[in-house]
Amino acid sequence: MTHEWWPFGTQEFATAFVAFLAGAQKRMTDYYRKNYPTRPSVPVLEIDTAIPGKYIRLVKVDGLSRSAFGFVSTLNGDVLKADGWKRPAKGVRGNIFDSNHGLGRASPYSVQ
Repeated sequence: MTHEWWPFGTQEFATAFVAFLAGAQKRMTDYYRKNYPTRPSVPVLEIDTAIPGKYIRLVKVDGLSRSAFGFVSTLNGDVLKADGWKRPAKGVRGNIFDSNHGLGRASPYSVQ
């Protein structure tokens, strides 16, 4: 089943992706609040679908700066480290369908 608001396939994919995104954001938020308690804001993860059909780019937004946090394959849910802004690095770092939603190699800074 697909949903109008989700262009990447099944409800299962959407649910697993949202769990990965929420987990990565929580990991980042907890880290910044613990280690930088006087910091006025915490970086936020945004979804960027600029690479149609193949990958979802996750963008870490910190004030005025934007950097690639990582990529998720729309084909199978693989989580990949960023190899710069435009493409993922080779080698799968996890999968949004695994028991920890692909968060095994996600740090507060990026997918490792």
